[in-house]
Amino acid sequence: MVLAVAWAVYLIPKALKHHDEVARTRSIDRFSTAMRVLARREPVNRRDTRLVVTPARPQSRMLLPTTQTAAAVAADDNPSHLTKWASWRQGLGVNILNPKIGAFYVALLPQFIPTDVSPVLMGALLAVVHSIEGILWFTLIIAGAHAMRAWLRRSRVQRGLNGITGATLIGFGVALALPGR
Repeated sequence: MVLAVAWAVYLIPKALKHHDEVARTRSIDRFSTAMRVLARREPVNRRDTRLVVTPARPQSRMLLPTTQTAAAVAADDNPSHLTKWASWRQGLGVNILNPKIGAFYVALLPQFIPTDVSPVLMGALLAVVHSIEGILWFTLIIAGAHAMRAWLRRSRVQRGLNGITGATLIGFGVALALPGR
């Protein structure tokens, strides 16, 4: 329960702020690119672009007040500037605040703990095994995606994958809507 409250207090406002900034930044970037193409000009420096392109947004319209600029938000979301230690801490924080992980361990692991063994030690061992399996699985996914990155960046491939994903989710919805068997 505490994790769910911590998750709600911290992550929901952060996600709302991120969504607002990304939506504003994307529209500004598209507008700026379109104006450069129409004017046949090279990009101008950040200070001039901000003064010309970025209109002042009234604070009253924002869901949550923010003091970060769009560039700061984009830098926060860009993992390439993070050190390995900072990336690890960020991943640990997300997993600790994720209530699904705790529900998974509470629901699944007890059935694999023998009665004659310390439940804490065996639970910790099973959690370590699960973590190692996760690391190996995601290493394979990352290596595969890295090998296919040129193919995956094609807009036609991305549209196809989005279509397959959408059709799958619609199929799940239809299956749930149909009477049980």
